[in-house]
Amino acid sequence: MNEKILVVEREKLLKNHFEGFLPAHGNEYFLETIKKHGFFIPRNETENNPELKQIIPYIIFINNGKLFLMKRIAGEKRLKNLYTIGVGGHVNDLDGNLEKGMKREIDEEVEAEIKKITPHGFINLEQTPVDKVHFGVCFLAEAEFVKVKDKKSLLDCGFAGKRELKNYNLEGWSRVVAESIKQ
Repeated sequence: MNEKILVVEREKLLKNHFEGFLPAHGNEYFLETIKKHGFFIPRNETENNPELKQIIPYIIFINNGKLFLMKRIAGEKRLKNLYTIGVGGHVNDLDGNLEKGMKREIDEEVEAEIKKITPHGFINLEQTPVDKVHFGVCFLAEAEFVKVKDKKSLLDCGFAGKRELKNYNLEGWSRVVAESIKQ
């Protein structure tokens, strides 16, 4: 079965093109555009089509100023053995919208005692073929407790301070988001 995932036409989403990270505050336009112009299409039709941006909720867990760190030990080949401070994935047609997709991704990836989730910003990188077809909607989740569920794909590394992250080989999205978080 070919999963249908949420996409937005690049031209509509990136009218004001940027690369890197933009904060949520002042850039609400992106959430409005996703709601208004997002549609579901078979995933295999999007993987190599840079005219469409696949919308990915990307959730960062934070506790007392420290970020939850994980190592990718399986899954997407291009991300294997890199460290991440976020969980996330495609929003599918069964989710119906970004918020439900975000909640499903959290439930699939981690066990967490979450106090509050807030939009943090947007991620758009263009260096690699994978970057060119994905757009991240980043959320911060204040959590008392976080534990990886899928031990076959992710290794739980606990919470780390922003300065400590420099010692790890972070994936691209984690690097740009980590720079945006104040400690």
